[in-house]
Amino acid sequence: MLEPGSLKHLLQALEADPEAGMAGGHIQNPDGSEQGGGRRDVPSPWRAFVRASGLYRLEKFWPELFPDFHLHKKPLPDKPIEVEATAGAMMLVRREALQEVGGWDEGYFLHCEDLYLCMRFRQKGWRILFVPDAKAIHYQGTCSQARPIFVAWHKHKGMIRFYKKFLKKVHAHFIRQRLVIKKPASDQIEPVFKANTSQDRISRIVRQYAYRAISGQYYRFHDRVCTRC
Repeated sequence: MLEPGSLKHLLQALEADPEAGMAGGHIQNPDGSEQGGGRRDVPSPWRAFVRASGLYRLEKFWPELFPDFHLHKKPLPDKPIEVEATAGAMMLVRREALQEVGGWDEGYFLHCEDLYLCMRFRQKGWRILFVPDAKAIHYQGTCSQARPIFVAWHKHKGMIRFYKKFLKKVHAHFIRQRLVIKKPASDQIEPVFKANTSQDRISRIVRQYAYRAISGQYYRFHDRVCTRC
C-alpha cells in the first residue's frame, strides 16, 4: 500500500536524473521497519552464501569479505541514491528504458524476475535509484504461506536461471562445474580483490574453499531434482 506522495517522489527522482531508468522506494513491514529488497546489491553466489550461512553478521568486522547484499540495515539515506537492484514490489520504470530493455523474462515462474530486470537495465546503461521518501507497506509472503516449499523451490530455481544468464562467466565453477575458484573479470559487478593485504589473501582462500564445498553439495542435489531451469 502506497503512502500519500510516494508516487510523486518516485516520479521526481526519475525526472531529476535522465540517466535513471528505474526507481524503487522505501518498502516497509506492517510494523514500520524497513523490509529487505528495496535497496540491495546483486546476490552473487558468494553474497548469497554469506547471507544463507549467517556470515553476513561478520560484515561489521570484515565488510569486503562478508558483505550482506541486503542494505536495509544500513542508515537510511536522506536523498535518492543509486543501487544495484530494487524490488518488484515497488518499482517505477521509465517507458523509454523498458522499451529498450525489452520487458520481463517470462521464463521466471516465481521470484527473481525483478533481479533480471534490474540487471538488464544496468547492462543497457540505465541507473537504478532508491528513493527513501517514497514509502509503501508490503505484506511480504502472504500469498506463499499456503505452499512454502513450492515457493522456496521456484525461488531457488529462479536464482539458478539468473546466475546462468548473467554470472556464468564469472562463477562458472559454481553454476555448472565443480572447479576451483577463478578470479572475476574486472568489469563485473562484484569487485576484484587484489592480494596486497592479509585480509585480501584470506578472502580469496575462504571463497575458494567455500565454493568447493557448496558447489559440490548443491549440484548433487540439483542434478537429482531439477531437470530444467
